Amino acid sequence: MVVVILFSVLLAQTGFANQKQEPVQVKKCVMCHETDGGSSSDDTVPKIAGLGDTYFRKAMSSFLKKKRKEPTASMMYKVISPSTSDADLDIIVDYFSHQEPVPAPVADPALAAKGKIIYDEGLPAKGIIACAACHGDRGDANFSIPRIAGQNISYQLTQFDAFTQQTRKDVDSKMMARMILNLSTDELTALAHYINTL
Repeated sequence: MVVVILFSVLLAQTGFANQKQEPVQVKKCVMCHETDGGSSSDDTVPKIAGLGDTYFRKAMSSFLKKKRKEPTASMMYKVISPSTSDADLDIIVDYFSHQEPVPAPVADPALAAKGKIIYDEGLPAKGIIACAACHGDRGDANFSIPRIAGQNISYQLTQFDAFTQQTRKDVDSKMMARMILNLSTDELTALAHYINTL
């Protein structure tokens, strides 16, 4: 019994094993991304639960250094403080990386089916390789590669546009631009729908 009690105390004092334990550093984050990192009802806001430590830190650093130029980045510049310390970043990244991602309902099964082909097989005739080659079959986080599974459709489309228009210039943005440059708007929409279902 003593061992169980001590173990429970240790869990409460370390990391974010308990999702309800919300550190002060994430107070502004949850206004848009919710406590569990699942984002609000605004589909243009990204889900950040389980995003992946390495990628998440790089993304946050890009915002702090004002490297993100896409339209949706402007809101982040309003809420993220330039004085955010490395210790604060560690807490924010650790908190959201340990939240359990919530699967999204299938918005359009027909579109998702078309997107699955692009994701799994690519479009060789257009020089498009399979998304799964880098992001894996399930779109999970892998070191510097972010978790994209279940990501909001509208947010994905804004990022696809940012990559192709080169308004987003961070974390392998040039490579992403090359990967999707030859995809049509309809193909990108189908791809976003499929990723949303993962």
